[in-house]
Amino acid sequence: MFFRAILLTCINLAAFVAVCGADLRYEISAQLVLDEKLIRAHATMTIPSDFLDVQGRISLDAESAGVDAGGKALLHVNSISTIANERLRWTSSGGTITVELPREARASTEIPLVVDYTVPLDQEALKAYGYYLLMGVDPGSFWYPDVIGPGGDRPRFRDFDVTLKHPRNMTVVTSGAPHEVQTVGADSLASRWVATHVEGFALAMGEGFVQEQVAADGTAVILFCEPQLVETYRKIAGYAAEAVGWYKQTYGFFPVKRTTILQGHSLWAGGYPLPNAFMVHRGKTDPEFMRWITAHELGHYYWGLYVLGSTERLDWLQLANGIWADQLYMAEKTGRTIEEQWRAMGNGDWFVDYFSAMLGNHPQSLDIPPEEADNLGFDYNSLVRHGKGAVGLYLQARGLGKEKFLDLQRSILKDYKYRPLPLSDFIERIEKSGAEGATGFFNKWRRGDACINYSISVDKMERHADIMRYALALTQDGTVPYPVTVEAEDERGRKVRVEGHGGEDVEALTVDLNAPLSRLRLDPDGIVPSLNASNPAMQLAILRALWNENLMPMFRMMAASYLREHPGNAEARLLVIADAFTSARYRDITSLLTTEDARACSDLATCRAAILLARAMARIEKEPDASGILDAIRPVADRLGLKRRWQEAFDEIGRH
Repeated sequence: MFFRAILLTCINLAAFVAVCGADLRYEISAQLVLDEKLIRAHATMTIPSDFLDVQGRISLDAESAGVDAGGKALLHVNSISTIANERLRWTSSGGTITVELPREARASTEIPLVVDYTVPLDQEALKAYGYYLLMGVDPGSFWYPDVIGPGGDRPRFRDFDVTLKHPRNMTVVTSGAPHEVQTVGADSLASRWVATHVEGFALAMGEGFVQEQVAADGTAVILFCEPQLVETYRKIAGYAAEAVGWYKQTYGFFPVKRTTILQGHSLWAGGYPLPNAFMVHRGKTDPEFMRWITAHELGHYYWGLYVLGSTERLDWLQLANGIWADQLYMAEKTGRTIEEQWRAMGNGDWFVDYFSAMLGNHPQSLDIPPEEADNLGFDYNSLVRHGKGAVGLYLQARGLGKEKFLDLQRSILKDYKYRPLPLSDFIERIEKSGAEGATGFFNKWRRGDACINYSISVDKMERHADIMRYALALTQDGTVPYPVTVEAEDERGRKVRVEGHGGEDVEALTVDLNAPLSRLRLDPDGIVPSLNASNPAMQLAILRALWNENLMPMFRMMAASYLREHPGNAEARLLVIADAFTSARYRDITSLLTTEDARACSDLATCRAAILLARAMARIEKEPDASGILDAIRPVADRLGLKRRWQEAFDEIGRH
């Protein structure tokens, strides 16, 4: 399963805002020393007096930049002094640097502190992304010392004025807006950036990298990538500019004036938000996915970085609000209904994630603390924090309708600017907007056993003149009630629908038909994530979840049944072909996809299947046919973001 939105978690933020009357301010003069693979820096920190302890001391986080494999702090402090260059006494213990302050400094509302330090350049980031990256997202990823207040409180926002001396051939982008560039000798520049009220300050530095700017309705979108990837990242920047315009029109504003799109990992898929920047990985680059992932990452600027999470940097509630918005954006761009968009594959796949967590029997509580979630042994962040959280909010928002829920979001953005949004406040507001029972729903949805599931059966049938009256029993098998539609079809093809309200162990429903009952369908429109859903798209989501969780006997049984009923479904066929390929059943693949259909592929699923067919044919000594398929689909594969998969198949066939 690919990583769609790889997000770091951090410490509790609820206390951050309470202790910060003013932002922590940094004025940093730094030098990039490539020979020594480090940054030498001189930081003047202006610290609000709220961070003094009862003894009038300041505590700095010795592990602001993280620790090495041996547990040693990466950020090395050389000296700490006053702005008058008076050396101060400090001690380091248990990951904390404690600074003794002169008596006169303790009476000030702001304490200036000068720290001389070095921090190493991350060689792993260089290998992963092709450039040096200092993320500045949260404690452990900073490249400057952070402050720890009484009780472990930290600043939520910071101001930066950063000047970095670096080689002329090194392209540098940051969380700040550029202010000036000075020439320093023949081969070096001193570049200055300023950023106010940001979580942290990111630095990305790549030799020979390209930096370009795209205008986006008052917000500058900057791309940062290697020269050979400019075409790809220009497209991504274009999608970002388009999404910025939509967000601004939808919400009335955009929270930041500039954002930088960073080149991501070549194999991963998805994105990652940084202060005034976000990364887009290269493992999945088809146009629809790229349009969605940029909208998703930009949504964090509203939900999580503007309206704050109350328990984490990006808690499940803020993620869910952002996902609802990016799904609305994609629905409008693709011409789908909102419900069709949520069932569509490739733009988040939230139902798939929800089903994966359930079918994999993973811990599913939405209240698992970050430090525990990181040790669960599965992708809790994607399946639960993103997937389950988003599905729950979608179901409640659907009860209100698009316009009412947008009005609710707009009011929250107005009232919670740079403030945490507790779940209780959100529930109170959504209930006042018309979502009856939201309190009971979310109380149950947050639990680890949350599940919406129904089954339908016939209790009895009675004849009344020309009418056949069927008494149906709608049984709630899950733990969370939600309205569900039941469709009855008679032998003449006439369909009648009745609505189940949910909330009862067994609900009695009645349908009148003119001919004998032929079929009962549960949730035919694919609204409710029930394991017994009759909607083909919802069933496909369940099939995908079985594949993701490697539940192969159940997957193969359901896949065979699904393809019998929906033989033309390319997504299901791709999964079956992938299963056959990984099981070395190469000849089976030739019965699932013809050479002619493979050569004529035009969509993502069929072209991926065509590549697997070509690889399978090479394994059964049909290399000419395999090469012919790859030659035919190459232009389409490139357009759909399958260039890497195509090249790997081409190289593999050449070895056979």
